Order: sequence, then C-alpha cells, then structure tokens
Amino acid sequence: MLELRKSSWKFITAGNFGVNIDVFALSGGQIVLQNPQHKTVRFDYGGGGVGVGFGVTLPKIGKVEIKHLGRSITGTVGPESFPNHGDVYETNFFKGTELKAKDFEGACMFIDGGMGMVGGFSTTILYAGIDRSKLAFAMKSPIMSLAMLNAQPNAVIYIRGPNMGLQFGAGVAGYLGYVV
Repeated sequence: MLELRKSSWKFITAGNFGVNIDVFALSGGQIVLQNPQHKTVRFDYGGGGVGVGFGVTLPKIGKVEIKHLGRSITGTVGPESFPNHGDVYETNFFKGTELKAKDFEGACMFIDGGMGMVGGFSTTILYAGIDRSKLAFAMKSPIMSLAMLNAQPNAVIYIRGPNMGLQFGAGVAGYLGYVV
C-alpha cells in the first residue's frame, strides 16, 4: 500500500510536451524543485505509453490534430511560464530521512490527464525514483493503475495547472519513463 507524507522539497514550476499517435503517447518535460537547503534543482523526464481521449480539436494553438492514413496525431506544449502548482511527497518506500536529488532519478511512471475548451486544465502524477527491478515486477500488471501500486517509488510529484489552445476534449495516458 502506498502511503504519502509531504516532503520538505518545494515545487517551483514545470514544463512539458506531448505527442500522441492513435493510442500511443510520448511525453516529457522539466520539473523545477527547491531542495530543503533552498537550492533550485531541475529534473528532466520523459516516457512512452498509451492513452485514450475524445473531443474535437481545432488546429491552431496549443493542440494540433492531423489526420494521416486514418490515424489521429496530436501534440501539446505546456511551457514553464504557465502558472502551475505542485506538491512533492515522500512515500513509505523511501528509506532515508529526507529526499536527495538522486532519490528522484531513475525509472518513473506517470499519468497525464487533461481537458479543455479553449482554456483547460491538466494534471500529472509522477512516481519517481523507482528501482528498475521493482518496475519490472510492477509491469506484470496489465492495468497501469495497478502497476503503479506495485512500483514502490521514493517520491510522488503531483502537478496541476491551466492549458491553452483551441481545443474541446479530454484525455488521459499512462507512461513508463526515466528521470535525470
């Protein structure tokens, strides 16, 4: 069972991008945190996965949809300059007294979800610092949410904020990736 406790690391901002082709998804970005010593630490992350979505999208700003050979292709960008919020948690699987930068690095799993009509809202839940052997065990589950329960991450970062674009729809995707 995953238990969370608030970390003394503080969320500053995050930026991300994503590309979806049919149900296949790629996403990545940068997360900026402040450590307990008040130093700014940047982490890059990225991953690939699968997702589902629905809606109508106008190809102008924020989200672009192109039909190619019967496939849907979408792309999104959320720069660090957009106002966003986040929280950093330690999990019961973390064995130290306070997270260090290296505890966020390594394998990760994350879920992105969003919805919008011109303006919208998106959220990311990132499980960070997963031991690769635990990740292999977790992936025996065919359902991403069940796999995430078995992943045993050191930390969870919850990010939420507005998005902009000529869009009308919603979607969610689960990813396997890496944090550096």
